[in-house]
Amino acid sequence: LQDLSMTTNGMLLGEHAADLRKAGLKRLNISLDTLDEATFAKITRRPGVARVMEGIDAAIEAGFESIKLNALAIRGISESELVGLVRFAIGKGVTLRFIEFMPLDSDRAWQSDQVLSGDACLKLLSDAFGNITPTGRENPSAPAETFTLSCDGREGTIGIIRSVTRPFCGDCNRLRLTADGGLRNCLFAQSETPLRDAMRSGCDDDKLIQKIQQCVGEKHAAHGIDSDDFRPPDRAMHAIGG
Repeated sequence: LQDLSMTTNGMLLGEHAADLRKAGLKRLNISLDTLDEATFAKITRRPGVARVMEGIDAAIEAGFESIKLNALAIRGISESELVGLVRFAIGKGVTLRFIEFMPLDSDRAWQSDQVLSGDACLKLLSDAFGNITPTGRENPSAPAETFTLSCDGREGTIGIIRSVTRPFCGDCNRLRLTADGGLRNCLFAQSETPLRDAMRSGCDDDKLIQKIQQCVGEKHAAHGIDSDDFRPPDRAMHAIGG
């Protein structure tokens, strides 16, 4: 195992960031869609902006190699949030990524017109900050296109993940281990491989590797959001984590 990252809502990160870093975790992706408590509660159905902020500060203090903030880009909600989130991220010295709203909501109410596109995000940010310079991807399989911009005399990096309007499935090399030990070969997979259950039942390393290989081999060529027969996974994003 050469690299391990965790995606988290940050609610318990203040308590656990130091121990996670000591245990060998290198990278964190922390969900933060807004800095406004009312909007946070609307999206997440709970209060907690202050706790996520504490978690971000604890992660910075713990010295993770990479800390990225993930913000959903939802039309009708995110337009007024983008600039403040960028200022916050640059002030903290972390990377912010805007992710096009995907059909992973618990309400199953997602509609394509709710997607605030990557192009729309860049237009709003260029209006606020001026020149935004594209810098490509960190590597061909990275989900985010990266850009640099200047804010209050400081240069920062943002990412745009166009998972809906410009899918990158052909370059994807990601697997996701859920918080309860299931291996998913795609966020939109209709099934997952229960590694935790296998390990607890005495599965040896060779059989475990076979299960992982089978899961990878069953990965579809694309998530198919735009196809007529697409249906979202049974588990919403908040229940996947990983």
